[in-house]
Amino acid sequence: MNVKTTILSTQLSFIFEQFFRIEMKTLRTLLFLIFATFQLFASAQDVEFIGTGKQVVETGERFRIVYEVNAEGQNFRSPNFGNLNVLSGPNTSTSSSVQIINGNMQQSYTMSYTFIVEATSEGEITIPPASVTVKGKVYSSNSIKISVVKNAAGSSQSTGGSKNQASETGTLQSNDVYMKAIVDNTNPYQGEQIIVTYRIYTRVPIANISMKKSPSFQGFWSKNLMEDNSQLKQSTQVINGEEYIVADISKFALFPQKSGELNIESLEMDCVAQIKVKTTKKRSNDPFESFFNDPFFNRDMKNVQTTLASKQVTINVKPLPQVGKPEGFTGAVGDFTFKSELDKNTLTTNDALTLSITISGNGNIELVDLPKLALPTDFEAYDPKVTSNVKVGFNGVSGSKKFEYLAIPRAAGDFD
Repeated sequence: MNVKTTILSTQLSFIFEQFFRIEMKTLRTLLFLIFATFQLFASAQDVEFIGTGKQVVETGERFRIVYEVNAEGQNFRSPNFGNLNVLSGPNTSTSSSVQIINGNMQQSYTMSYTFIVEATSEGEITIPPASVTVKGKVYSSNSIKISVVKNAAGSSQSTGGSKNQASETGTLQSNDVYMKAIVDNTNPYQGEQIIVTYRIYTRVPIANISMKKSPSFQGFWSKNLMEDNSQLKQSTQVINGEEYIVADISKFALFPQKSGELNIESLEMDCVAQIKVKTTKKRSNDPFESFFNDPFFNRDMKNVQTTLASKQVTINVKPLPQVGKPEGFTGAVGDFTFKSELDKNTLTTNDALTLSITISGNGNIELVDLPKLALPTDFEAYDPKVTSNVKVGFNGVSGSKKFEYLAIPRAAGDFD
């Protein structure tokens, strides 16, 4: 390399370094102006102060009451929660965002005051308004009405897990994310529909959920109730004082085909959990370095591959009663209704009529067999037209089955 080339290379390096410094300085100035003007834009909007909470809860249930104001609030005054036991709060948090779309700036700002409360006794509760001060003016929220009902049998808010916040140490704990198999009836009759739900609980971010082992339903006829469900519905639940994100991963309608003890095997899924790790790195006082490092590069987080498995559930299936068993019973068990109708009740000989029989309700409607039809001897009948309308939803299998018989009277008279 000659002297001219060396000088040129040095000059180019200097130019690029200066250009990079100018661009970073410009970017920091732009971000500073955006955040500095945010409060000015936010103050121009109308102040809204809203309280929200669940409308119906069970005794012993823990849930959140949240008050949100779209401005910077001060002197928040809590309401009287009556018979609700306040476990924590108010826990204050803020969120804000700025967007520039087609040259127009859109911004939002929210300050939240969150309470975790517990329902202790049945009854109707009205929580009076809370208040907050924004720029010297006092604003009142709406009142909140809550109905506390009796705790359903078998429900539980406890997992037996620890409240240890060990996820912040870089180690994934068993109660950070787990899965349960929930059965709505563990003591059904043979042929009676039960619903099993595989539910995931997590207090850390998770992603890349995939099936590793499908559950085994030996001894059951099964129907998947979430085949067409592309998005998981999420909710929040407080367990042992910790807030979890809860979602139903899979759900099946099961029909036991024999009596006795049957087992529902576990379901296994793989996922990636994101957990906090301790860091000893000294942080800079530069707010822009913190802005660039943490939210976008997540240097204080790490991904952990883990497998979730539900526990095996034992079902005790009762045999069907033999006393009073209908003749010709084909095994359909459920909550059904029966309706029959004629399209006409006055006709001439050799004129056709249609007898329609419809059976509908909840249960395995496909097991409903052809009704035994006893027509007068002077009627000629043909094989029925059968129409099935089976519905599959979160509440199980339901629907209807319709039998249409075509019959022709060959003699005149009155017939039943």
